[in-house]
Amino acid sequence: MRIFLNRSQAVSAADVVGGLFIAQRDLLKSLRSHVLAGSGLTPEIVEILFELFLAGSHFSSQEHVDEEGYICFRDLRTALGYSAGLLSRRITWLCHHGWAETMRATPSVAHGLHGNCQKIRITELGRDKIGPVWHEYDKLAERLLADFSPADLAAHYRINELISDKLRAPLFLRAESDAREKSPSVRAAKLFASKPSPLPGDMDLPPVPQPEPINYLLEPEREFLD
Repeated sequence: MRIFLNRSQAVSAADVVGGLFIAQRDLLKSLRSHVLAGSGLTPEIVEILFELFLAGSHFSSQEHVDEEGYICFRDLRTALGYSAGLLSRRITWLCHHGWAETMRATPSVAHGLHGNCQKIRITELGRDKIGPVWHEYDKLAERLLADFSPADLAAHYRINELISDKLRAPLFLRAESDAREKSPSVRAAKLFASKPSPLPGDMDLPPVPQPEPINYLLEPEREFLD
């Protein structure tokens, strides 16, 4: 999409959203070739380990981490946007390798935690595994954004945050769908689509004239008679 953008025109909303996909594609290439090279980790696993590694540091919100460094599954799932099943499978994989550990959370009505809620934290083995990867990621981020002003960085971060918040809102896409359903053009299209069109067998067509048969056996005889 980037190569087809007309630079003389104002940037549209579609161009901005498309730019997110372009940046993500190029960033993943650099992550795989520079940051994750030699680690044996996938971007999906690194994403979880980063959240656990940074929990309790100045990079993360302290309200989601308890005094022992654990994070509730629910908060981690919200941060990553995973389904419960997918997150559970990946956490099981991390625990199998000894990079994370889990325990049952203390029930809390105030925090909406029942008796079956689990929480997770990174182990020292996990810190040793993800620490060098985070160091390379931090260096890549510094190089990428070295020429941007703090104001530009804050604006870019805020726009991305607002886009994510809108897309995660339960009624955002549904409201858009309802608006389309109520539009006159969509209602008219549905009205005409509900009326069955006449089939060819149901229409009165004029009879098709049949050509006169040709006796191909007589044609050669006429040549000889002439």
